[in-house]
Amino acid sequence: MQYGGITLNHVLAFQIRIMMGNQYGRLVSAVKNEDKDGIIIACLRLGWNDAFRHVSKNKSDADIISECAKQRWNSPFKRRKPGVVKVDDQEKDQIIVEICRSLCEEFKEYASKSSTEDRHAYIHEKMACKDFVNKFAVIKVVDPKQSDKYLCFGHIQKLFNMAVKLYLCLKICAEEQNNHDLQIILQFGATPQKNVFLKPEMFTLFSSNDTSADCPIDRYILEAIDREIDEQDADLTAINPERRNRDSAKFASIAWSKLNAQSDAAYIDIQNEIAALQADSGKSNLCFDFEHWNS
Repeated sequence: MQYGGITLNHVLAFQIRIMMGNQYGRLVSAVKNEDKDGIIIACLRLGWNDAFRHVSKNKSDADIISECAKQRWNSPFKRRKPGVVKVDDQEKDQIIVEICRSLCEEFKEYASKSSTEDRHAYIHEKMACKDFVNKFAVIKVVDPKQSDKYLCFGHIQKLFNMAVKLYLCLKICAEEQNNHDLQIILQFGATPQKNVFLKPEMFTLFSSNDTSADCPIDRYILEAIDREIDEQDADLTAINPERRNRDSAKFASIAWSKLNAQSDAAYIDIQNEIAALQADSGKSNLCFDFEHWNS
């Protein structure tokens, strides 16, 4: 069905554009150039905002410039005039994109893990690695002595899990085209041959029967867990009597952005609780996010 030439192809392309926001151009470029890592970078860059906005602290502009020089990240400042000590928004964006680019292999490794425990252990291992932390240290405060909003486990799980979510959204759209006789055009070219299409072969991470993906943890999800437990309390009490005396705000009281080396084991507890709520549904924990992120 179409309305004045508008078809489901146009609608899906429009919705993907809205979902990807200011990373849509990066997605189109990656697909056009058959750059699989470019798709991951777009997903990581978009997930960055959810992972760090309001819950982390940037270094001062002078420290960012100094750290970039120390790590030889000079590309964001090639056109900088001598003596300028302010880092503008465009330069910060370039720095974040370069960090996301440097995280591609770690993200692929994270995406290959088949259990919450393995993903938890992997992030824990990377957080203990100076080279990994230094990637973020270009712009983020990583020392707990400098701020209570220092880089921690909570930020990394949110970054990687949001990137997984975005990547799977794109992958599912790409794979469903053939099933529904669709052809999603991300960008119209001067001729039909130059159109940029969403291509299933560009998305090689994850399999269709993968039900192990984790839920990105934030305040809204933690509150949703408590609500779901309360709603299912009668049935679940029969399974786990300890719920009878549970704190109704047990999970909402957890500060997700402060999960660190001392408390990040709570991440496994949270994911296990989501799994219990999803029991026998065949749904991954990530599906819980799709169904509760705006509830």
